[in-house]
Amino acid sequence: MSSKKIVLKDVRVSFPNLFQPRKDQANPRFDSLFVFDKGSEADMIVQAAVAEVVKEKWSGKIPVGALAKCGHHDGVKKSQYEGFDESNMYVSASNKTRPSLKDRDGRTPLDEAGGKIYPGVFVVAYLTVSAIDTDGYGKQCNFYIDGVQFYRDGEPLGAGKPMDDGEFMAFEDEGDSAEAGQGMFG
Repeated sequence: MSSKKIVLKDVRVSFPNLFQPRKDQANPRFDSLFVFDKGSEADMIVQAAVAEVVKEKWSGKIPVGALAKCGHHDGVKKSQYEGFDESNMYVSASNKTRPSLKDRDGRTPLDEAGGKIYPGVFVVAYLTVSAIDTDGYGKQCNFYIDGVQFYRDGEPLGAGKPMDDGEFMAFEDEGDSAEAGQGMFG
């Protein structure tokens, strides 16, 4: 296997399964899509890494169909979802083991309860790009998530960011139920 580690700074997260593995597959995996503008620094890094590992793996020749089976895709492929369109690209990355998740300082671990990783957040993605021969799938290029670091908040995609503690209503006892409907939604 030919591989290269890359760092993609200020990329947007979509469909993150980084705290718990996605279980709708035969082999549960931690995964996410990382979205960035076409022609951006992240796009150039990905293209260069893919070209390098593919050429190294197959002696300078890119096998027919190998790039089509790569985790680097045009945003148009997912344009039915918020945050994807003809102006961007995305990388589909996964790992069998949970990636390291850190806050902006690079030291503080992130947990799911903290709410810092959500669809739409901008992160630094630490990935490994690998060119491999697989049984049944042939020659392809895969992306593996090594770590994800919070970079900055973004506009939440889809269902949005979880509610903050201050957004919940307080109830004294069951007698307050008549006023409950007058809170955030009433």
